[in-house]
Amino acid sequence: MATFDRKLFHRSALAISLCLTAAFTSAGLAEQATSKSAYDKYIAGHRFNENARYLDAINILSDAIKLDPKFADAYISRGFSYSKLGNYPSAILDYMKALEIQPLSAYAHNNLGFTYLRNGNLEKAIEEFNTALTLMKDGGGTAGVYANRAEAFMRLGDYESSIADADKAISLDPTDHDPYETKGEAYLHKGNQEKALECFRLALEQKYNEANGFHEQGETQFLRASVLDQIAKQFYLQSKKNGYPVESAKMLQDLKQSIVFADNTDELTKAIERQISDNGYKGISSKVIESGSQIQIDFASPLDAKLLCRNMGWTQAYAVSGDANQNSWRIMVAAKNESAQKDTGVKRRIATRFPVLGAWKVQCALAERPQGELPDAVAGASPAYFLGTYKDAVSSIALRKDTK
Repeated sequence: MATFDRKLFHRSALAISLCLTAAFTSAGLAEQATSKSAYDKYIAGHRFNENARYLDAINILSDAIKLDPKFADAYISRGFSYSKLGNYPSAILDYMKALEIQPLSAYAHNNLGFTYLRNGNLEKAIEEFNTALTLMKDGGGTAGVYANRAEAFMRLGDYESSIADADKAISLDPTDHDPYETKGEAYLHKGNQEKALECFRLALEQKYNEANGFHEQGETQFLRASVLDQIAKQFYLQSKKNGYPVESAKMLQDLKQSIVFADNTDELTKAIERQISDNGYKGISSKVIESGSQIQIDFASPLDAKLLCRNMGWTQAYAVSGDANQNSWRIMVAAKNESAQKDTGVKRRIATRFPVLGAWKVQCALAERPQGELPDAVAGASPAYFLGTYKDAVSSIALRKDTK
């Protein structure tokens, strides 16, 4: 039973204990311990670590080491205790001692790498994580090491490698919040705020360590809120610069935040009603219709479609008809990146889908068919009017839980 350092959060102390099998033989000896007394003290120290009693853990693990100076797992667990208290030099010494005794300990390499990560020695951290992954060979604990290396790459500025490692960690353990969060920060550094927000949302849906969960979730919520505030300020300034009504831009940003943060119709309905009542927005009708899993928001006056798309972050949005007679029109976004809009004389066929915000599929009803010449793109049987070029207005928004 070794103690395994995993990051709880990028700015917090080290992480959880991973219980490994350290079989106790019929003769009463641990896999590495030479006496039952040393093993019993090691188990007690491990339990102290699990309950965040790190000083008690250090004391009793030191006793175990005195009884058995070659007990590698005891050094690893005591190194974990030191690292939780921020005593990184002592933690490094313990991990190195463990590796002298057991050079092929993947857990000692991982923990040593994580301590280097906390000390800012990113290159050494990555070397240790590489060794740990080689020794583990996709066995138990590899998801955690990929998550740790993802953070090291992210802090080193290698965002593509960070995202790749985070994806690998998620594929091995999709229920751990850490790699989603690291991936979100990497996307944030790359300037992709929308993808960052999606990663933070997914992080909050996963499991958190019981002892630190409240703090960790609060930090993730803070990251998301900071990004949303950053986006709001950007669009506020952009709307002001482009001559759009600033009140409308602010209303749309508040609406977007309400949608992104809500997990169910009850939360979303209350958030929108609170938004109307607290801010006195006249642009949103006070009538919010809730029907099963759908909520509809009616606008008192149709909103400029381009303004809405810019505020929601939909850069490739189109007006597409959903009926054979082309009487009703809605906003759809490109299912994949499309080439720049240009007049080629040939109709381009594009795949579109409803835009998604947080956990919600967004169906924006347009007031009319866009005016002007037919576009050079079609989606299904409908013309696809690029809303960066064509003008239109949004009369209402229907929101449904996105079930993929």
